[in-house]
Amino acid sequence: MSMYYATPYVFTPSATLDNGPQLRSIIQAGYRWIQINRDVCPIKTTVPLNKADLTPIHGLVIEPAPGIDKVLIDSSGVGRNPEVPTDPSYAAFDYQGKVRPASFLTREAFLNQNEIFVDDPTKYVAGDWIVISDASTDFDTQPLPLDGPMEVRQVIRVFSESLVINNALKKGHPNGAIVATCVPIRNVIIRGLEFTGNSAVGVHVHYAQHCTFQDITSVDWRGRSLVLIDNGGSNNSVIDCYCSGTEPGAGPTQNAWGVVMEGQDSSRMVNS
Repeated sequence: MSMYYATPYVFTPSATLDNGPQLRSIIQAGYRWIQINRDVCPIKTTVPLNKADLTPIHGLVIEPAPGIDKVLIDSSGVGRNPEVPTDPSYAAFDYQGKVRPASFLTREAFLNQNEIFVDDPTKYVAGDWIVISDASTDFDTQPLPLDGPMEVRQVIRVFSESLVINNALKKGHPNGAIVATCVPIRNVIIRGLEFTGNSAVGVHVHYAQHCTFQDITSVDWRGRSLVLIDNGGSNNSVIDCYCSGTEPGAGPTQNAWGVVMEGQDSSRMVNS
């Protein structure tokens, strides 16, 4: 089914029940332009922005139907991870990036370099997206990225000891830095939502590219972060988003962050 439509899928949610499963079904059926035709839409289970095989759903638009100024999303049912209350995957809308272990740098990589040397180039093919993570330098114990300095690039050629990447590096990376594979999500638009409840996050996306998050606000918000555009993203826009929490603070169940961009390349935040 094509991702482009002349008309949107108009979804009328329940005012009291969990609309997460129905939204997931609509997305999985191939609809990419969804208008919510009610001013309330409880989401008690996370709506992943990916297919069953974890690959992202590009070009997805989620917005209010015409005539509805803002849709109230109560994500209380999503809540927090009881073991790790800060876990951002406990979100109303979530994309994790489909990150997989692959290999690691065998030489230090330098600013402006467009070739990197890795231990096992057979783990990659041309077209793969990779994430070079400076915070993870021991592949045997931690083969996946950790929060901290990182860059995302696309592999355009594979050699016997190295990878040629699509854009030159904007910073250096240490020998041993892991080079995992990932799958960025592109051209998503989410707008016109107001969140209430206590899920860890309202909207959470890793490895987003050219996505827009606009006019997302909160009321009686008890979550940790409202909008979290997480590590590995590029060329994203957060516009007119504002979070007002009920208990600001650094604690694991408090409103520690509001509207957040982390680990971005050429992204922008406007009036937020």
